[in-house]
Amino acid sequence: RPAVLLALAMVVFGCGGLFTFSTYIAPMTTEVTGWSPAAVPVMLGLLGLGMTAGTFLGGRLADRMDSRRAAVVVLAAQSLVLFGSVAAVHSPVFAPVAAFAVGALSLALVPVVQTVVLDAAQDAPVLASASMQSGFNIANALGAALAGLVLAAGLGYAAPPAVGAVLAAIGVAIAVVAWRRSRTATVTSAQPVAVPAAD
Repeated sequence: RPAVLLALAMVVFGCGGLFTFSTYIAPMTTEVTGWSPAAVPVMLGLLGLGMTAGTFLGGRLADRMDSRRAAVVVLAAQSLVLFGSVAAVHSPVFAPVAAFAVGALSLALVPVVQTVVLDAAQDAPVLASASMQSGFNIANALGAALAGLVLAAGLGYAAPPAVGAVLAAIGVAIAVVAWRRSRTATVTSAQPVAVPAAD
């Protein structure tokens, strides 16, 4: 079903942005932010705290607004935060804020898209939920690999979040398509059905 595939694509590109950041967070912390290796667990802890907060945030958004619209909002915010992280990771003040924000927005996407997937796959919720995890694993591989390519090109450890910003922006485009498709389907289903007049 196109609606399910679009939702899974949101996970791949949206969460792919997370892994461009998290995979290389250790050298980013030491080489770019300028902290000692002892600070790496702190950055990972802030990323994890952000993920925890994001799960609650995503659940609230999914309850309070249309899930497809919420996906657009979260992905757009994530793209902006990842883009801003390219500069933020150079600052000992803003680097930890960036780590928390990236974690929060990345995991806020999950309950939102989970709602979209379950709505779209009403007769196969277990398979759809399993597919969500598959999408998350693809995101892990994609984000880390693309970030590795920019590092191999010599762009430095501040460059991976820029790749994540592009991935999240692609996710925004996919989410907009999914949202518009759902609105069109709602309008179509709401059209009155013509009833033949009785003889």
